Amino acid sequence: MAKRAASATMGSEVLTEAKRMAVAMQCQRLVEDATRAPPRCKLCTLPHPTTACPTHPQHEKMDIAKQRRLCLLCLLSLAQEKQRVL
Repeated sequence: MAKRAASATMGSEVLTEAKRMAVAMQCQRLVEDATRAPPRCKLCTLPHPTTACPTHPQHEKMDIAKQRRLCLLCLLSLAQEKQRVL
């Protein structure tokens, strides 16, 4: 019976430690997300997501991406895209 009680105590300690670590990791992620610089637009380099670029109308975005030789799926330069695949 003593073994079972010790096992239950150890199990609850492990569970408590796992919860503590999970909370610490979530807090760390929140801090990192809050301090990270906003993404730069690949089209105009202003601090906003490329998909929300107010500088260029939607019909111009494809032409700009082609002129700058960007991958039309991820908007990385084609040279970067080739290196990423290899």
